[in-house]
Amino acid sequence: MTADYPGLYTDVASSAHALLQSHSWITRDPDTRELHLVDLDAMTPSHRAHLLDWLRRNAHVMRGHVHRSINQSQRWGAITWVERAELIRDLEAYPPEVWIEDTPLVRRLVQLEPPAAPRRERQRWLPARLRRNR
Repeated sequence: MTADYPGLYTDVASSAHALLQSHSWITRDPDTRELHLVDLDAMTPSHRAHLLDWLRRNAHVMRGHVHRSINQSQRWGAITWVERAELIRDLEAYPPEVWIEDTPLVRRLVQLEPPAAPRRERQRWLPARLRRNR
């Protein structure tokens, strides 16, 4: 089975909507082009930051893939029409930018993000004529 979008591959194609969880992500090896499950805790801080940024920039695309996966699950009989309607209603209740922030995956990435370094107060460079007066 191949993935049409990084991160949405699972062994059961209809479960893409369930991949938005809080402990793993799928990445493609650049050399072999194989997909690998990566634990969020094992990712480097840089990788997590890039993934978080990517998810936020592509929230509308991610929501579209999740929507398609829900429809596929219903067609394959994994969920009923009523369950599908509830999932779609919940999915479309908020704009994609808000929806993605509320997914367990994004919440976990935010939680794992190291705190921002405190800003250092730096001395301003002042012309000599102004420094003399201080």
